[in-house]
Amino acid sequence: ATVSTTTTTRHRFLLDGCRRLGLMMTATAVGGSCGSSVCFPAVASAKSYSENAKNLERINAGDFSGGAVYNNNPSTDGAKRRRAMTGCKTPIAREEAAEVVLNKPKLSEKECNTMVLNGDTEFMLQALRNLECPTCPYGISSSRR
Repeated sequence: ATVSTTTTTRHRFLLDGCRRLGLMMTATAVGGSCGSSVCFPAVASAKSYSENAKNLERINAGDFSGGAVYNNNPSTDGAKRRRAMTGCKTPIAREEAAEVVLNKPKLSEKECNTMVLNGDTEFMLQALRNLECPTCPYGISSSRR
């Protein structure tokens, strides 16, 4: 058998398999498509088998959180401090904390870190609650409302 005969036979075999399983009809009925040799199910019904594919699907859907769930109401002092320090590293969170929570014109990262390390975490946690965005990086919205 030549290459073109083998390829044509393979394409016909795959198309017959799709038809036999009813994939062609169901794929096109739910918005999928069938190429010359393979049936592709619609994205909503497609199954991802690798973590990389799941991450790409999540990002394509607009979720840039890294798959993490961020808690702006931590229960322990250490968790409150860690979450507040994350906020201190983010300029938009410092801006929110300064203007809305502390009623100050500006808050530097150094001032913020010092306040958090001295035990005052609630100002930053409140700012993070105001900026809460489950699909954003670090769970912090990139713009103020």
